[in-house]
Amino acid sequence: MDYQEAKELQERWGDQPCNHPSFTDKYLFGSKTGDFVCEQCGKFFTQRQKAQRARSQESPKLDKLLEQNGVIKDRLAVLTKRKDLLAQFYGQDGSSSGLDPFIQQQESLIALADQLIKDIGAG
Repeated sequence: MDYQEAKELQERWGDQPCNHPSFTDKYLFGSKTGDFVCEQCGKFFTQRQKAQRARSQESPKLDKLLEQNGVIKDRLAVLTKRKDLLAQFYGQDGSSSGLDPFIQQQESLIALADQLIKDIGAG
């Protein structure tokens, strides 16, 4: 499917949920990009995302783990940003704050989730 066709399909599909039942090759200027397009909603997927999706459909627990790992990474980014802002506000060097235990906990969860994903073979 051509890039422009996919974008039009995305606009027509809107915000409806999609289970991405089938994929086709993505084309840009008449050449395959190596990526894929959902034939139902037009969403773009890299080869890795498509393969990861196929594996996660085989294992719903893996899909949930990947989702939670992303949430934890986002949470860690927010905590780190807040810690840096607090350090600026209080004129500290940021070496120690009340957020440190939470940041360490989130980092540990990410490391554990990354290891589980690697062990399962999705990372």
